[in-house]
Amino acid sequence: MNIVAPDSSEPLELMGFRIEHWRFAVRLSQVKTSMMPCPVTRVFLTPPFVSGIISLHGSIVCVLDLGKLLALSSSGAKFRRFVVLSDNGVEAAIPAHDVFRIPDVNPSEIEPVPANLPPDHRMLLEGVINQAAREDVHPEVGNTITLLNAKTLFDSPPLRALRGL
Repeated sequence: MNIVAPDSSEPLELMGFRIEHWRFAVRLSQVKTSMMPCPVTRVFLTPPFVSGIISLHGSIVCVLDLGKLLALSSSGAKFRRFVVLSDNGVEAAIPAHDVFRIPDVNPSEIEPVPANLPPDHRMLLEGVINQAAREDVHPEVGNTITLLNAKTLFDSPPLRALRGL
């Protein structure tokens, strides 16, 4: 799914985060905060991609393991940040190993999601950013960043079922 308007010339403001060796980006407008991890309360009888819940300024926020949701392999390394996503009143914290700055990206730089990904994974992603051609990228950021969309994530069948919709 690509919801970037092809004729839009307005640069995208993105925040990057890393899970294991995979790099993701999300629009800054969909990020509520990035925070140090806090204790996660496990919840019984939830899908494996739900790590539990946290309290964020008095609100209960679900912690989603994006690695498990996308079936990424895991080394079990400890997460160092929570990226809290928000869209239309729905919030979720994504554990990440690192967060990083991404210079503004022109919509024309976003490539389609690879066709070889399973359809239920493709629907969560907006596109791929190839950083190799950019001069303003630090080497530690890596060449490929997958653009995640909080709206399509929250509207995906597994999360709609979790919310009872």
